[in-house]
Amino acid sequence: MKQLTGLPVGTVVQACSTTYPPAGWVQTGSYYTSSCVAWSNPSFNNNAWQLKRVS
Repeated sequence: MKQLTGLPVGTVVQACSTTYPPAGWVQTGSYYTSSCVAWSNPSFNNNAWQLKRVS
């Protein structure tokens, strides 16, 4: 987990995907990574996001 509060506008981070990006952030890409597997039988669907702070 990463604390996103206080990061400047324009910051880009990688994060495991959730239902929606946090307020003030937009998804700029998605991809699969084994480090975001939450289930014992993972698929290879995109499960992570690249997020950019916009406000």
